[in-house]
Amino acid sequence: MIVNSLKNPNLGTSARYALYAMSILDCLWNSILGNRKSETSLIDAEGLYVLLEFLETCDDIHKKLTLSCLSFLIENPKAIPYFCDWNSGRTMINATQLLIKIY
Repeated sequence: MIVNSLKNPNLGTSARYALYAMSILDCLWNSILGNRKSETSLIDAEGLYVLLEFLETCDDIHKKLTLSCLSFLIENPKAIPYFCDWNSGRTMINATQLLIKIY
């Protein structure tokens, strides 16, 4: 459900969806992160890819919580290869370049 919600193209850019996006990220933070089994399920469901795609397009108000979720998820050793393999479908930058661009 969280992955499907984050795939919504209007979620990161529309003011109408701003509160909904914060709710989705809060749900991710409180229900999945910190539980290795849930984190692994999220990673296997391409949740890391979706989170990176959301990070690329979201408003500044969502970036802090998204970066926090991403950094917590990357602590899972299974997430590292997914992080290294990700390339944006929009701009063709990789995850490291995205983080540098945000910085």
